[in-house]
Amino acid sequence: MKTFLHILIGILAMGISGQEAKAIPAFARNLGVSCSVCHSMTPRLNAFGEAFRLNGYKIPDPERPGPKTMKEWIDTTWSANLPEPLPVSVRNRSLAEWKEGEGDPVNKLSWEWEVFIGAALGQNLSLFGHYNLIGSVEPFEDSQDREKVQTKLIAWVNFHNLGRLVGLANQHLLNLRLGTIGSEEHDLPHYRSHSPYRFWETKALVTEMNVAYPSSFVEKNLYTLRRGPGMMLFGFSQRLQYSFGYQIGMQEGGGTDQQVGFTQIAYKISGMDLYGNTDQQYAEDYEERSLGLGMFASMGRAKVQPSTTSPRTVDSFRRLGFDARWRYDNFVLHGGTVFGTNDNPYGSLNAENVNVRSWFVAPEYYWSSQVLTGVRYEQESIDVPSTLNLGDRHRARINVYQTLLLVDNFRFTLEGLFYTDKRHNALGEELDSNRAFLEMEFTI
Repeated sequence: MKTFLHILIGILAMGISGQEAKAIPAFARNLGVSCSVCHSMTPRLNAFGEAFRLNGYKIPDPERPGPKTMKEWIDTTWSANLPEPLPVSVRNRSLAEWKEGEGDPVNKLSWEWEVFIGAALGQNLSLFGHYNLIGSVEPFEDSQDREKVQTKLIAWVNFHNLGRLVGLANQHLLNLRLGTIGSEEHDLPHYRSHSPYRFWETKALVTEMNVAYPSSFVEKNLYTLRRGPGMMLFGFSQRLQYSFGYQIGMQEGGGTDQQVGFTQIAYKISGMDLYGNTDQQYAEDYEERSLGLGMFASMGRAKVQPSTTSPRTVDSFRRLGFDARWRYDNFVLHGGTVFGTNDNPYGSLNAENVNVRSWFVAPEYYWSSQVLTGVRYEQESIDVPSTLNLGDRHRARINVYQTLLLVDNFRFTLEGLFYTDKRHNALGEELDSNRAFLEMEFTI
């Protein structure tokens, strides 16, 4: 009975409740335009939205000479009939998950309420933040239901146009972010696959690549591509953007306290530039023909300890990645790879280093500004020492998703995750399961 009630409540919650950059109606209300001005499909940014984000959530250089400026783009895009400006936006996300091999019809129900605030405070200061309340329940017929509730606060402040203080001709080349960093930059430049503002529920393997540990290991290095507290310098020119960040720990993945430095560089060869200029013409929704190339690198240190009686030692690690994003009208093709090494992840237990690597290819097609179909194929390999009896840590899988945007702020996504090669433990038992997800998201 308890299981049935949890499932019923979850379904009702999805019924009455109604991602990459932040999709909040407050920006559209303040500009008096449709959400589609900045999004190819909410919440994914188009080139115009990317320029808007880089310029501190405001329209940069509206009179800047060019074939077609940002101001002209807004003037030629239909306006939205949205209420008067609100200082905040609220998002509800409800998810049902099915897992292969489980007996219950619904294996997990989860929900999330998220409060956003984002604003440009003059020409040289902007802020963004959101507070999350996340809950989930996993019903089982033969045991007590597992319930979990957690909260999360993410916020940052951007100081823009610092280039003018040091005499740079381009004032956009030097900006500073303080607070939570890594939501877009601690990742491959064009994919942002760990961002919570993505279409799919499953994070890409290039963001994971966790070193496998024995269950009895006391202090692990759980480094993955995630956001956390720190500071970051970033900037952009007409076609080039960069970031250099320093991060202490992660807010996800176990709350680790490792120190990480990272950099990201991206170059856009064609299409709308980062100032919002374009010479391409489009019949209806904003699309473009462009090619972007990117590079990501990180390095850091973390403490590891096999047992309470063994000494704590330092594991140094490095990651390097490359990606490309090609867009031709309604078709998008992403591809990328990340690889690296952990020098001493097992401390005094084992002196061997561990190599990790992953790659993916992900085509997408926009049938319209409301309908998107996507596929991602990816592989991951983690070379763990055979003496630790951790099994096979290689896997490959296909992620298929279909997104339907009913209106600008109401979205459904159906997703499937299918493994073609699964990880196994030392006993030969499979560690991965095929899954299916049904997600509903509503933003006001």
